Amino acid sequence: NADLMQVIERKRGLPVALGMLYIHAARRCGIAVTGIDFPGHFLLRVQANGKRKMIDPFHGAISLGPAELRELLKSFSGLDAELAPEHYKPSSDIDILLRLQNNIKVRALRAGELELATRVIEHSLLIDPEHEGLWHQLGALYARLDQDHMALGAFEQFVKRCDDPLHRARIEAVIEELRDRLTHNTAPQNANGKSDGDAANLTSEDSTEPRENNDPIPLFPDK
Repeated sequence: NADLMQVIERKRGLPVALGMLYIHAARRCGIAVTGIDFPGHFLLRVQANGKRKMIDPFHGAISLGPAELRELLKSFSGLDAELAPEHYKPSSDIDILLRLQNNIKVRALRAGELELATRVIEHSLLIDPEHEGLWHQLGALYARLDQDHMALGAFEQFVKRCDDPLHRARIEAVIEELRDRLTHNTAPQNANGKSDGDAANLTSEDSTEPRENNDPIPLFPDK
């Protein structure tokens, strides 16, 4: 549903995938169209003949009026939700591509396919290399895949871009742990054939002491 080639062949797909095709076709025809980051459902705003219309690419490009938009919002955000200007926020082309990539990533994570999710985030960073949240997610996934060196690099990129002091401090602590782990894992072997890190019970399989922190790093900075 997110692979554009399959969406074209099947004529079915996610709203954002279908929306991308609508946008491409409309622009080729000289029609002004904008992707709208509506809560829970990607929409399009089309402007023609001096009029604006909100359309739903998932349901045959039907036009949505205020009543339909309010119902759609409440179905996703709850009965107390009301339409506000921020619900009509336009999406840039990069935002739309990242939204599509995010759908693929979420499905991979739900299926437990961490390596696929990692590749998706790597591709997303080619689109927006300054996206701090993607660097955080990439570092967390590398760590879960026991790729500590790669996790370290990703988290360092996150820290460079993060303006939140609390999140930055948390990940700086993770960075120090990763550096310590990598240092001991690559330490010279002693006379017993074990690394100094093993002798210090920091990475030893023979040790009965638990690692200092076995909790998985959350995928999102605010968790």
